[in-house]
Amino acid sequence: MIRWKMNQMRATIGAAMLLVSAALGWIAVDVIVKARAAKAEDAAAEKAERIEYADGTQLKITFPLATLRVGGSTLFAEVASTDARRARGLSGRDSLAADAGMLFVFPNLRRPCFWMRRTLIPLELAYLDADGKILQTLFLTPHDETPRCASHPSLYGLELNPGWLEKSGAGIGDVIPNLPQGE
Repeated sequence: MIRWKMNQMRATIGAAMLLVSAALGWIAVDVIVKARAAKAEDAAAEKAERIEYADGTQLKITFPLATLRVGGSTLFAEVASTDARRARGLSGRDSLAADAGMLFVFPNLRRPCFWMRRTLIPLELAYLDADGKILQTLFLTPHDETPRCASHPSLYGLELNPGWLEKSGAGIGDVIPNLPQGE
């Protein structure tokens, strides 16, 4: 009788260990599958497309790209709509194609401030409201860490080559339609 009970306990423990082992195996498989999927998503996000601008320069795009109609011109703007992308911005770039820029999208109306730490090129900055109306423009100097803040609540900041807005025929009060929303 004791031997039978011990065999029954061994069988029960063995079955329990088999179930735990199987469960851990499924968890491990699930973790591996999710890790591989995340790695594939990261690789896809890192895969950069190339765009050629009107002046012949090419840029490796690591930000989403939006085509904006500004005044009578077209602007290809990289979209910085996350904290990490907004923090990175155009820093480290040694040039910006003639019809290129970066659109900073904020999660809500605020008075954002920009500075030029680690930014190597001069820029023009336009602050825009939720409707895309240009509220203010500023000229920014490379390496200047002085905060340049919006004078009005803004949802967007648009960095471009100095003088681009004037050349496109746009200025304060004009509206840039169909701006992308934040993430």
